Amino acid sequence: MPLFRRSFVTALAVLLVATALCGSASAQFNLPGGLDPKRAALGAAAKQLAPYIAEQNPIRLDPVELYPTVVALPGAPFVPAASASAATTASIIGQLKGSSTGIVSLPPGDYAVAVRQFCMSHSRPARSPLAFVLGPMRGKRAPAIIAMNSRASSTPYQFSPIQTTSWTIQGGLGYTDFPAAPRGIVDALIPEYKGLLATSTLDDIQGKWSSLSSAVGGPSLDSILGQLGGAGQLVLELRDMRSQIIGQANDFASLSRTFAPIQAADVSTLDSPWSVISPTLWMRLVTRGHYGDVGTVQIRNTGAGPATVPLISSIGYGRCTPQLTTQGSAYACTQPLSFEVLRTAPNS
Repeated sequence: MPLFRRSFVTALAVLLVATALCGSASAQFNLPGGLDPKRAALGAAAKQLAPYIAEQNPIRLDPVELYPTVVALPGAPFVPAASASAATTASIIGQLKGSSTGIVSLPPGDYAVAVRQFCMSHSRPARSPLAFVLGPMRGKRAPAIIAMNSRASSTPYQFSPIQTTSWTIQGGLGYTDFPAAPRGIVDALIPEYKGLLATSTLDDIQGKWSSLSSAVGGPSLDSILGQLGGAGQLVLELRDMRSQIIGQANDFASLSRTFAPIQAADVSTLDSPWSVISPTLWMRLVTRGHYGDVGTVQIRNTGAGPATVPLISSIGYGRCTPQLTTQGSAYACTQPLSFEVLRTAPNS
């Protein structure tokens, strides 16, 4: 048993024994300072639950690990070779066909890769036009979405079924509760991730709380959500998202209106900065649209050989203020975007 857990159990046992011993001598026993031992034990259990909920978050959208940025590329102007675009796209899609990482290898040069964009939030509007900054996709279920978006490029699947499956994964539903169409996409594209998706995030959280609270009478999870801050809010959001997905699984237009209503942006003049992936590798997402629309991932590799590019494992956060900071409020005005590579150019 981990030291922290053992210490917690020991302290809890002492509190409960003290309550039992003193209960026969008085109607109410309080620790010095008036602290009720049962309430203290309940608070300690709730304090352990909050970080567990954060760990279970299917997709984490707090932009605390953004790639460093520069306003402009060093060196010559960015000029991707149009004559090599088709061959480059075919190479990228081939590399992503069975990928679990969303990473591709590209020789030195400038590249413009057309991508279809996906909504990565169920509680933020779709706003455009906006500039975006990039960071790694994070969260317990991020590997499943990275693999799905990587492999979807080499399949005939259209935008809406992939987006619905992405929302279903983001919503923390257990695999057996997936609507038929998203379950079919999981079976076809990412079958090895069914274990990761097997249990409901909400069921996992409830099970953890039941274990932590059993020694203090097992009060309901709802009774302590208000003490958990953002973690408690996440539970409520996952419940709402689960309900919406199950109730509207066959109506993509309705799901879209619920999860990502389209709004105009008011910072359209902002530029998308270049993310510095390594000293010789830069990348940025350029788009004037939102989820379902086409954007371009621009890449420059100035190294001596092929570069490892975190193409599909990256996520774009809308730049909502003129300042580039790591504060979440600067990127919370719109849905973050993930993407898949388009098999053909948008106008072909």
